Amino acid sequence: MAGGVRFAVLSPFKQEEDKNDSSIVLFTELGGVSWLLTGDMGEEGERELLRTFPQLRADILKVGHHGSKTSSSAPFLEQLQPKAALISVGKDNRYGHPHGDVIENLEGNGIKVFRTDEDGSIIYKYYKSSGTFLKTLP
Repeated sequence: MAGGVRFAVLSPFKQEEDKNDSSIVLFTELGGVSWLLTGDMGEEGERELLRTFPQLRADILKVGHHGSKTSSSAPFLEQLQPKAALISVGKDNRYGHPHGDVIENLEGNGIKVFRTDEDGSIIYKYYKSSGTFLKTLP
């Protein structure tokens, strides 16, 4: 619990071969919406999460691994059905994150995308059971 909000740790279950899939994955309900925070989780970690939690849904997805090509697979997005996705990524990073396929997959599923490289700080301001996203450029 942090600030009166409960967080459920959904993963990792064991030490994964791929250290990114050993990222802590958190689920919470805050400001009237459900959140899934996936750390650096990639596609294999997503598959394991779906196998373990077959009814998992989240309104807001913090995209795994800065939007790398191995994150936010089609089956993952289809099950979660998020309304918005947050991508934490540096501007002009050397890895080329987020990958264009990930952005296309998110937007193709009607998911509103917020990116720190383009939007700056992303703030969710809420009171009780409703809120809104704000962007603050540096």
